[in-house]
Amino acid sequence: MSHVLCISGLLSIVLGNALLANEELLAEAETELQLGDYQDAQKWFQKLIGQDDLNEDLLVPAIIGMSRVHAEQGEYEKAVDVLKRGVDRVEKSSRLWARLAEIHFETGEHAQARREIRKALDLDSQDLLALLVNAHLLTESGKLEEATEQFRSFVRVYNRLQPTDWQTLVTIGNGAAVYARWESVSQIFRFVVNTLCPDALKDNGDCWQAYVLSGNLLLEKYNEGQALPEFQSALEINPQCVEALVSMAHASLQDSKLDLAEGFAKQALKTNPNHVNALLVLAAVGILSEDETAAEENLQKALKINPLKQETLGYFAALDILQNRELTPQQCEQILSSQGGESKTEFTEIWTELTQRNPKPGAFLETIAATLDARRKYDHAEVFYRKAIDVMPQLSGPQTSLGMLYMRTGRVAEAQQILDSAFEADPFHVRVSNMRKLINVLNGYDAIASDHFVVRAAESDQLLAKMVSEYLEEIYPELTERYGFEPPVRSQFEIYSSAKDQSGHAWFSTRMIGLPWIQTVGASTGKIVAMTSPNESEEKFNWMRVIRHEFVHVLTLQKTNFNIPHWFTEAISVTEENIAMPVDWHRLLLKRFDNNSLFELATINNGFQKPEGPDDWTLAYCQSFLYAQYMQQEFGEEALRKLLDAYCVTGVTEEALQSAFDIPLDTFESGYRQFIEAKVRSSRNQLPPEVLNFEQAQKLVEESPEDSAAHAQLALAMYAAVGFEQPVLDLIETALKLDSGDPLASALKASHLLSSDNTDEALKVLASSSGSSTQSPIFLRVQAAAFEKAGRIEEAEQVLKLAMARFPLEPRFPKQLNELYELSGAETEKKAVSLKKLASLDYDDISSRKSLARLYFSTKQYPEAIRWAKEGIAVDALDAETHRILADSYFKNQQTDRGISAYENLLMLDQTTFDDHLQFAKLLRKAKQFDRAKSVLRKLLNEDPDHVEAKTLLKLTERGL
Repeated sequence: MSHVLCISGLLSIVLGNALLANEELLAEAETELQLGDYQDAQKWFQKLIGQDDLNEDLLVPAIIGMSRVHAEQGEYEKAVDVLKRGVDRVEKSSRLWARLAEIHFETGEHAQARREIRKALDLDSQDLLALLVNAHLLTESGKLEEATEQFRSFVRVYNRLQPTDWQTLVTIGNGAAVYARWESVSQIFRFVVNTLCPDALKDNGDCWQAYVLSGNLLLEKYNEGQALPEFQSALEINPQCVEALVSMAHASLQDSKLDLAEGFAKQALKTNPNHVNALLVLAAVGILSEDETAAEENLQKALKINPLKQETLGYFAALDILQNRELTPQQCEQILSSQGGESKTEFTEIWTELTQRNPKPGAFLETIAATLDARRKYDHAEVFYRKAIDVMPQLSGPQTSLGMLYMRTGRVAEAQQILDSAFEADPFHVRVSNMRKLINVLNGYDAIASDHFVVRAAESDQLLAKMVSEYLEEIYPELTERYGFEPPVRSQFEIYSSAKDQSGHAWFSTRMIGLPWIQTVGASTGKIVAMTSPNESEEKFNWMRVIRHEFVHVLTLQKTNFNIPHWFTEAISVTEENIAMPVDWHRLLLKRFDNNSLFELATINNGFQKPEGPDDWTLAYCQSFLYAQYMQQEFGEEALRKLLDAYCVTGVTEEALQSAFDIPLDTFESGYRQFIEAKVRSSRNQLPPEVLNFEQAQKLVEESPEDSAAHAQLALAMYAAVGFEQPVLDLIETALKLDSGDPLASALKASHLLSSDNTDEALKVLASSSGSSTQSPIFLRVQAAAFEKAGRIEEAEQVLKLAMARFPLEPRFPKQLNELYELSGAETEKKAVSLKKLASLDYDDISSRKSLARLYFSTKQYPEAIRWAKEGIAVDALDAETHRILADSYFKNQQTDRGISAYENLLMLDQTTFDDHLQFAKLLRKAKQFDRAKSVLRKLLNEDPDHVEAKTLLKLTERGL
């Protein structure tokens, strides 16, 4: 008997040790799974599952873990196979049936999932995963009331059981979040983010699911600042966490950072090549960057994995609507209202099939609406937002997005009503909150209504708003005639300045994207235009150029019903700025040409929508402008109008080019390439060579120690950092020993001599330089300075003229020449030449324009004074002197009405004088506006009762003389 007891005791110990070892093995496998080490996790799970006599309490989680290993790598069939074999072994496990249903649901096998859910719930009516999947299945059947109750049950379960294990908490959180979203219960949202997810992490510090859940809830509210750290935390636990990467991609989509969104999605697909939501991100990127072929390829992949996913079908339908230009918003409305229509398209087929199994497909409708909205098909998008709200009012997204759409289209009153309601339901939505604040600011602005425009601005910007309104009416006839289109309603322009502790740029950014930062200072939705007030900008910019650019967008976008590609609307708008190509663009063009990385029409939109760096964005503008120049050169001045008309008929560039110019795309690109090659040659000849930095120059010396130019370049790089210290002087001497006539070394030595007032020696050094010195911009600058210091003004002038001819894109030469003319008292026309060159090289430079206005006014050349004063005011709207020159020039030039308007503008400024008001009164009297003239004169005499001229003018005016 004692032997039997002994054996029995030993067996218990062995079995106990085995159980303990298996528990530790399961824990290790689950940890590796959470950390993303799928290979090790699979090995440990397989070791457990391979045991025929494994305890059911360990077998079930091992099977579920193995299914996750496969599913998280996109091996859904293997996951299903593991689970099927699992339910054969443990038929009465609700958890296995629920997990099997979850995968079938995610792969679009809803009928199979329903059967498995029934089995799970028959075994355990409170199985949380089964309840969650069932709630989603009810949603997909349009049974929203039942689904709502099912989602609500998760709140009740939590309240009843107060669970602490992480898996239960995450499941409850996912279910409760849907209920909170649908029923606008903000306290549940707070609870999930602030309590439930932290509790899950307390139970298991590797619970990346909690970070993803809280991050997604925050991202829904456009609270990217708090959402992104959550996703980063998930990735710190599991660097391969696909859900976190896809959420990061969605965050990037929200910010229109298509390049980042694409990068995160592709990174996710490396781990799980069959992740539907990652594929949908790539599809969205394709649609937004107008690469519909790439979008469709990714949608086909997503459809193959899950043929029933509403979002996938929504993107397909949206693509069809975008491509079917004849499908009007009214026809879409008829189709959605089940009245049908003559048109049988992919969209109608999808809608018919989908509504047979789900009469309330809110996600499908919202996806279509958001896609059309992003592609600026505002009228179509409104139809789908409204239908989504109608069939599934539980979704807050369509309501919020419709309010934002109304803001983009200038329907502020309607937007305010919707956004107020949305905020009441969801006070945590950042963009809604921001936009409501902006509406309050906008409602406080004054409006100036003219025949074709409404300009809104704060009281402090009323002068600017008045000038913007006048300028817009001035350019309206020219531009509308040129492009053959007039907007059907007044175009709205809004100028944003500081208010409520936010800068004007922050309000402008909020206006455009709902968040307080955007890269530019002006933008258009095609319906409205917004701009940062230039009056508070740290760097002055030419507001007339911005206004003209954005109004042209309004014309081209509306005329083509927003079918014009991004590159071409920018091509026309930049062309209409009437400026020379900026110097930075020339340099960038050379750099990218030499790197063989220029855009073509097939890739140019990527520069705007998913740039790999700031150079891409700038190059896209540059090349769009050059495409326009090429077309005008090759096909005539009407080329832009012809292609614009073609885009009214087709959105396909190849077809548009054929229609406008009777030329195939490859021939067009070949001609453009030749045009670019000529442009590059021209730019290369006009630009001074780039100065090497220290590292580049040092490397050059190491490679060519006997090259004088290398030592001179290194001396220049060091001089830029430390001035003429001894090591710099030593390098200069080394260069001159190698070549006594080296132009750069001679220039540097002469510059050092000039700094010591040793002008004669400096001139001797420069005279001994080689003939190639005329090719060195630094040599020419130093030589001109030396001649000027020696009093040899004509020779200095000739050098600078030579330099300007040799390097016409270098702004320092006209600046130096202008300074020379100022010092020497040169004649007007000489000064004008250098100043005009400066102005042409910098369209935001106030100094050159103001100097030209002064110059021409002083020489009584009033039409030129008017031109340059207007250009100066376009850069600095508050400069009283420039306003005064403009007003006085109109007065002197007998342009009475314009002069009155210019004086009115001047007198809106604070820096006006007694004489300004007196001149205004004279002009009013001349225009026979006697009552106004008398009013002005009486105010002046109140200030100075003995002013003789004012008294005389008042007497004459009172007599109507």
